[in-house]
Amino acid sequence: MKKKKTILVYGTLRKGMGNHIYLKDAEFLGYVKLTKHKIFVDTLPYLVKTNSKDDYALCEKYKVTEDEFKNIERLEGFPAFYVRKKIRGSYIYYYKPYYKIKDGTLVSDYMKYSMLDRIRSLEYYIEQTKYNLQLKEKELDNSMKTLKKRYEIEEVI
Repeated sequence: MKKKKTILVYGTLRKGMGNHIYLKDAEFLGYVKLTKHKIFVDTLPYLVKTNSKDDYALCEKYKVTEDEFKNIERLEGFPAFYVRKKIRGSYIYYYKPYYKIKDGTLVSDYMKYSMLDRIRSLEYYIEQTKYNLQLKEKELDNSMKTLKKRYEIEEVI
């Protein structure tokens, strides 16, 4: 039997996220609070080191087979886009040009950030829908007024 590797994941590979399918058969070992790190969110999450002991990145730890490990490396674009490091006996991926990133948001928990972002998007969609319904209602009222005038209708039931 081949030896399994442990990995730490912090973004789209976490439970409930889009790429977790790559870990569906992996053994979940628990949560790890990685100090002196933050997750930088641009279009995707990237792990970055910081100097503050107060900073942390919430990660999930998994034991993976060699095939799962290779599939994750392909997904992460290793070695072209990500650098693989070993921390506390587990592999983790850092985005290569993280030192050049300028615009974005630093977070400790990508999943929480992602969910809040989805909620904000839904709230915006609801507000836009309400606004569009108000416009349609005004348009309908104007159409009814026009019809009443045109056909001298006093009441529409």
